[in-house]
Amino acid sequence: MPNDQHRLRILFAEDDEINRQIVEGMLLSRPDLELTFVGDGRAALERAVSERFDLLILDQQMPHLSGERVIRSLRASRTQNSDTPMLLVTASVDVLTGIGFADAALEKPLGRETLLREIDRLTGLRDRPRARLQ
Repeated sequence: MPNDQHRLRILFAEDDEINRQIVEGMLLSRPDLELTFVGDGRAALERAVSERFDLLILDQQMPHLSGERVIRSLRASRTQNSDTPMLLVTASVDVLTGIGFADAALEKPLGRETLLREIDRLTGLRDRPRARLQ
């Protein structure tokens, strides 16, 4: 668990305002988490290229770029977040099969305990090397 000097910086990309509010409410109990919300895939990619995060959580269905496209773009790049753990969230069970480009995926609606467990698990992967997409 990070100390007060290091809060985990999480970029959460979700185009639905209600879903953003729900997730924010779920994570309020964790003062060690610093959340940055964006509303579409293009904004997620721009923030991920310009700022360092400990975890990216991306909705699959977003305007401009899907969560999958954002992840693939970052994995293929040489930016500061190309090796950052990435969690894809989706309402479509079909997307969950064969998601090799993401570190993990969760089906909506998100449950608080499941989301927190994945955040803790994925941020523990922080320094492990990852294969880059060709």
